[in-house]
Amino acid sequence: MGLEEGAKGALTVTAIITNLFPSQTTLKHYSTEINFQNLALGDSIEITIIIHDPQTPTERIYDKFTVKDVQTKPAVFIPFIPTDSYRIQAQKLTGVDRSITWVRYESN
Repeated sequence: MGLEEGAKGALTVTAIITNLFPSQTTLKHYSTEINFQNLALGDSIEITIIIHDPQTPTERIYDKFTVKDVQTKPAVFIPFIPTDSYRIQAQKLTGVDRSITWVRYESN
């Protein structure tokens, strides 16, 4: 069971809900680190983690959280989730458009 960097990138988060990366559709353990180093006072970004519901043929929200204002510890690590469908969405709730960076990790 090897750990690898699946992909990484940057995204300017706007009021439009946007995927950080395309939906991953291979059964693996997925994790993502998101860095909010560019947030300023008055900014808030909502992150939604979506996975496949193993009991149905649909995707479901696994978790949702909001990051606000200046971050003294700007990196957020989303723990490994075993699934065959994985994606993360970001949306600006308040403030101005901000750039975030991310790294997706994968393990078989």
